[in-house]
Amino acid sequence: MTALAIVTSDDAAWIGSDGASYTEPEGTLRQVVPKVILCPEWECVIGSRGMGGSAEAFRAAAQWSGVADFDGLLARAADLAREADDGLLVLHRGRSVHFTVVLVGYSRARRRFETHTVRTRLGLAWSQDEGRTVEVPPFTVSEVPGLALLPVPPASTAAMIGLRLPVAGEPFSIANPEHFVQLAVLGCRFDEGHRDGDPDGRRFIGVGGFVQLTRLVCHPSPAPEGYPGADRHVIVMDSQITHRWPDVIGEPIQAMSGCLPYWTGEPLPEAPAPQPEEAPAEAAE
Repeated sequence: MTALAIVTSDDAAWIGSDGASYTEPEGTLRQVVPKVILCPEWECVIGSRGMGGSAEAFRAAAQWSGVADFDGLLARAADLAREADDGLLVLHRGRSVHFTVVLVGYSRARRRFETHTVRTRLGLAWSQDEGRTVEVPPFTVSEVPGLALLPVPPASTAAMIGLRLPVAGEPFSIANPEHFVQLAVLGCRFDEGHRDGDPDGRRFIGVGGFVQLTRLVCHPSPAPEGYPGADRHVIVMDSQITHRWPDVIGEPIQAMSGCLPYWTGEPLPEAPAPQPEEAPAEAAE
């Protein structure tokens, strides 16, 4: 399970992500890699969930197709996802675990940062027309408004680390988007949801390696007035690792290993009280 948390506004975007690539269903760490690719040529970031290498395959397809900017990337996103999927199927000899491409970038046409997703199989996505989550066919480009949590961390875990999640029908605002997206990734670290289709109901953890924070910000052009491009905003992007876990390649990811990062928030009032550890049973004589 890849954790991606995204907050966008007209003039900035913040992305939190983890760095664990693992085998299923046991959750053995295979490698530690970034889940987002910075693409300054298109003023965007490409992220992915699911099959490893999908973001890279999508970007390679886009580079060969002559895409010039983020708007052009969105216009071709469905076809590019199909091309990436076909290439990965050949590479993996016909085996696919499917993937979702997540595109976060600046639309010159609409003058704002946006988030869009493309899935390779039937699934749920946000519908702008209906204002809710609906089921969409494979290779449908769907815009996600403002806040995207992929996945949403468990409410109890979120409260314990000081993360307040949106509740349907209630007002919600984010005072510090940079802090919010990092906490959202941290909260997913402790989500032990059952793996779909696992008859034994085994649990596994798929968030690990590190927490990565990526920022995209719209700035005025540094060109003097009257020069070509003086009225064209400049998109500045940067990325950093803000926390690392001691996950070991070749071993199962242990959610409780390591320490909490310094930026962990104080528990919310509704957070469950910590449970005392049980005393070890005395050995029978």
